[in-house]
Amino acid sequence: KIILTESGQFEVGEECYFDDKGISTVISNDILKKSENREYVSSSIPQKYRQLISTFGIKHFNEKKLVSFFAENPKFISQLSDEKILALYSKLYSIFPQNLIQSIEQIPLIKIDKNTYLSINQLKKDPVFYKDQIKKNIPETDNLNVTYFDQTLWDIISMSQNNSLRYFFDILKRDGLIKKFDINSYITTYLLVQFVNMEDEKKLFNITEYVKDKFNDINEETKKDIKEKILLKTKSGKWSKSPLIYFSKEYTGEDLFDFLSEDLDIE
Repeated sequence: KIILTESGQFEVGEECYFDDKGISTVISNDILKKSENREYVSSSIPQKYRQLISTFGIKHFNEKKLVSFFAENPKFISQLSDEKILALYSKLYSIFPQNLIQSIEQIPLIKIDKNTYLSINQLKKDPVFYKDQIKKNIPETDNLNVTYFDQTLWDIISMSQNNSLRYFFDILKRDGLIKKFDINSYITTYLLVQFVNMEDEKKLFNITEYVKDKFNDINEETKKDIKEKILLKTKSGKWSKSPLIYFSKEYTGEDLFDFLSEDLDIE
């Protein structure tokens, strides 16, 4: 046993890791020792000597090892404090800046509450939302079963000056894995999908009326979704997408219908 470890003890090289990526800020030496009975090489050893001792079978705690550690210790993240979870998010971005999503997609690390953590793969099927406390609530959504990201963490993230932490969530937002819950996400996630099954005509009429009333509060991306997905009932009784419908003059002056018919002639 000739390798000095972070605990101040000496171990054989095969029982030690070089902390290549600064992982010890999240997965401490004590945790590593408890989970694998191994330790990090002491950080007090100068770099020039690290090169010399690298021939003694010391492993590297690198990207691949990090992912496998989470797979082998599925409860680890849920036992972290909020401070450590945020440090983990930041560290993951610094380690995987180019392929973050692909690298961590199976790790349950997105905190919903103290007992629930979701993986990127789960978010690909059902995204989670965050709430902007500054914006007004949407009363009609109070009874919806919406999955929110942990609010305490989100409040810290939204005010953080830590670029790696913010970039981590910028990538998740860019890929539609975590979304702001507002009038736009409400319409695209919960209302427009109702036009797929066509189970309740009254509900569809009410959705169209709701979208018409809120039209001026909707962003351009949502308007594009509306044009692609909303169905309207024609005089023949058939439900059709707006590009296939001619609007009579009685519908002019309504922002929604003017938008849907902007490329058509009004009969």
